[in-house]
This record gives sequence, C-alpha cells and structure tokens, in this order.
Amino acid sequence: MQCTHGFPPTFGFRKDSRKDAAVSGVQAARTLTLDAVQVNAYASRSRAWCGEDVARGILGAMAIYTEAAGRMTPEERRIVASTGVAHGLNHSIDLVYGAVLAVILIEFGTTNAVLGALATVSWLAYAFTAIPAGEMADRLGSQRTVALSIGGAGVAALMAAAAPNVWVLGVALVLIGILGGLYHPAGLSLITRGVRSRARALGIHGAGGNLGTALAPLLTAAVAGAWSWRAAFVVFAVLSIAVSIAAFRSPPDGEATRSDRPRPRLRAQSLLVPLALMFVINACFGFVFRGLTLFLPLH
Repeated sequence: MQCTHGFPPTFGFRKDSRKDAAVSGVQAARTLTLDAVQVNAYASRSRAWCGEDVARGILGAMAIYTEAAGRMTPEERRIVASTGVAHGLNHSIDLVYGAVLAVILIEFGTTNAVLGALATVSWLAYAFTAIPAGEMADRLGSQRTVALSIGGAGVAALMAAAAPNVWVLGVALVLIGILGGLYHPAGLSLITRGVRSRARALGIHGAGGNLGTALAPLLTAAVAGAWSWRAAFVVFAVLSIAVSIAAFRSPPDGEATRSDRPRPRLRAQSLLVPLALMFVINACFGFVFRGLTLFLPLH
C-alpha cells in the first residue's frame, strides 16, 4: 500500500526512508510495551496516513518516545513516591510546634520570647545542616541519608512529645531541625540520580512537600483537640519512622543512565552572584514563612 497523504512532519522521516523507518519501528515496538488502547489509537491514525507497514514504523518511533520521556520504571516510581511522602513529612513534623504553640505556652508557663527563641535555634539548625548534608549523601548514599533524616526526626518528635519541661522540648526541637535539615540535599540528589524524567519527578516531589505543609496544621489541630499536643507529635513521629523503614529499607537497585561525556567546568566566580541571589531570596522567604507559621496561630 502506498502512502498518499504524506508522512507527518513531526516524526522527521523523509519519504525515501519510510521503509527503513517501518523496519526499525517494528523492531523497536517488539522490545517496548505500550497499553492496548495506545496501540490501537496510534495504529489507527497511522493506517489513515500511510498504510500498515509505515504505521508500524510510526508506532515503534512513538514507543521509543513514550518510553524515554513519559514512562517510569518500578524503581523510579518507588523513588518518586517515597521521596514525595518523605518531603511532605519533613515539612509536616516541622510545623507541629507552631500549631500547638498556644497550648505549650500555657502548660509550661513560659513566654512567647522563650518559645520563639527555641524555634529560631531549631530552624537555624535546619538551615545549616543542609551544608554538610550533601557530603553525607555522597558518602552514605542519598537513600540512607533520607532515611536517617525522616526516621531521626521522628525519634526526636517522640522526645518532644515526652518533654517534661520547656528545655527538654527545646533540645528535641533542635534535633528535629538538625535531622530534618539533612533531607533536601539528599532527597533531591536521590531523584536526580535515580529518575530519568527529572522535571516530572521534581514536580511531584515539590507537590508532596506543599501538601504536607497544607495538611499538617489541620491534622495537628484535630489530634491536639481530640487528645493533646503531645499526641500530635506522636502521630507525626510514628508516620515518619514508618515511612523511613518501609520506603528506604534497602538501597536502590540502580540509577538512571548517566552520560560519560565530560561536564563543562564552571568557574566559582560565575556561580557566586546567582548563588548569593538565591540565598537572599530564600532567606527573605524563610523569615516571612517561619514567622507566619509560628506566631500567626496565636492570633
């Protein structure tokens, strides 16, 4: 059957190469798996264009594109799912304190200044722990570092739940900050090394963190209202420890294919200005975000 409608330009095949495209496409289609619905849809369109033989070529080419750009292996899906949940818990456990601050203020008979100072020290620990976290991820592995961060923060949250006074609570908050600060460098490294569709994976990862930020105050208020502020810490502690054990109990089976081509070297001077700018922007955002999440619930 001859093609009378012309080959669609989006696939980049010349008219004199249709036969070769069909042959290579058939071979590719045999090695890749597509859903039955996709097969029928693509094949129907292709038959309308050029006929059965070239239709198989188009199908093979689209299979290659789908596998490379849209599909994730089971290991990649596991990485994306586990880091998304871990990211949400990383932010959730950090917001419990602000949501129950008013109750803690009354129970321990302290002042806003003291509780605010404890939060500041905890958040400073969270910020500066990120600096050595990248080196730790390179040495221990990104997945182990993420597990240490989430599980360790959960243990520290149990300590906060059992705190007999404000000073023990402060130590627990600092530990939550130190261990929680390990997460982002390791989590992002795990995604970029282990998932080929990095942009999609990072988007899901960011959505997980935002979802945790949105739901944490609601869940904390519900648990604290039904039981106590200590129970709220326990709930997030148990969730964090469980996720750490379940999702990160074994090292990843493999990593995404990396290019052996040498990477271009960047001068330190070329990175100084953009890094400084990003540091200032994030610092300003942090001041606003932390201030609102800590003291706004009091009003």
